[in-house]
Amino acid sequence: MFGRRFRGTRLAEFKIVFFDEIDDPYKVTLLFQLSLSFPAMPEVLEELRANDDRYTPEFGIFAVTEDGDVAAGHLLMKIATETTAGRLYVGGVNAVGTRPEFARRGLMTTVMNTTHEYFREHGLEHSVLTTSSRVGAIVLYERLGYAELARSSQVSL
Repeated sequence: MFGRRFRGTRLAEFKIVFFDEIDDPYKVTLLFQLSLSFPAMPEVLEELRANDDRYTPEFGIFAVTEDGDVAAGHLLMKIATETTAGRLYVGGVNAVGTRPEFARRGLMTTVMNTTHEYFREHGLEHSVLTTSSRVGAIVLYERLGYAELARSSQVSL
């Protein structure tokens, strides 16, 4: 399913791609300015990828327009959790963002549905998502089957 083109109802053609399929990693930084609390320049993203083994080899999944703009997406993780039955791996969705000019066009729904398919293909039956508390985003996540587990306040330094 990855790399296939989708036609959005209110957007010209776009495709779903992994991080390494994006022609210019700086295009991802524009998206992540909205969702991360630190400057996510390409070298910072590569450092995260290299030093945090929870990130999947694909690192992230994104909706890209015909012009190559990164419109929406997030980072992909495989997170080990301990349960009473032993170790369980779950999919992780991190740094979720949609650029404002592409909001409310179904892009994130398509990205998340593709992400869930990716998790199933990799044997991950459950997933967790970290996000801001924006009301519109919360409604989308609930519609996709997520439930709020906990809230935390972010500390700014």
